[in-house]
Amino acid sequence: MSSAPPPSAPLTHLGAGARPGADELSRFYTMRHQVALAREADCVVAMTPAERDFYAAAGADPRRIAVIGSAVEPGAVLGGDGEAFRAKHGTRGPLVVSLSAMMADKGTTHLVDAVRMLWREGRDVDIALAGAVMPEFAAFMNALPEADRRRVRVLGPISDEEKRDLLAAADIFAMPSRTDSFGIVYLEAWLYGKPVIGARTWGVMDVIRDGVDGLLVPFGDPAQLAAALGSLLDDPARRAAMGEAGRAKVHAEHTWEKKFPQIEALYCGLAERGKHPCAS
Repeated sequence: MSSAPPPSAPLTHLGAGARPGADELSRFYTMRHQVALAREADCVVAMTPAERDFYAAAGADPRRIAVIGSAVEPGAVLGGDGEAFRAKHGTRGPLVVSLSAMMADKGTTHLVDAVRMLWREGRDVDIALAGAVMPEFAAFMNALPEADRRRVRVLGPISDEEKRDLLAAADIFAMPSRTDSFGIVYLEAWLYGKPVIGARTWGVMDVIRDGVDGLLVPFGDPAQLAAALGSLLDDPARRAAMGEAGRAKVHAEHTWEKKFPQIEALYCGLAERGKHPCAS
């Protein structure tokens, strides 16, 4: 067995700029030493075609880049009780859900502002947010009018059981983030047959098929996010169709049963001196 290094899996946030890695935030994840690691690696495991193309353009040998992406184990995700969640939290109307660290870069503040726009239109919609509450989001919430603040269900970190119940209860899952290289939580929402909304960012655009299994909106635009939410709230049949398309995609492409053989073959190939298993 050779002493070949393991593959590099950069998980690069390529941002929401005009091209991958062009905006201020994504430059933090694409510094020279990070790109150099990908160029020097025996194999790069990319999450998406966008990540592959970025590193190939930066000088990594495209024959040594494998697009594998991420996966979920359905048995560990499914089993939630949506009615139990709704009863516990007093949720009666359509429910918009997000699961992430709560911060502007994850789109949480924009999601709250979008839902507030829907409230101003007289729409009866609930919102529930789960995940770590970052200081900037706490400050954002504290600055809201009290009436709005009371209507936003900020759950904070939750157990796996409550996470499953939350996903089962949701009507729409939304995480319009610019700091995700893939977004495993989209897969989890799709397993429950929920449509998803993400930001039009590099990487996520390869995961969500806009208009098929979810919707993509410009990052940081609450008005367009509100319009996307409203369009799905008004069309239960479209929500169901998108959710089913997402569920089918997960089972066809993104379970560990599908992904593990790819990872195993890659590592076994790397263990053989001179063989480059990433090459197609």
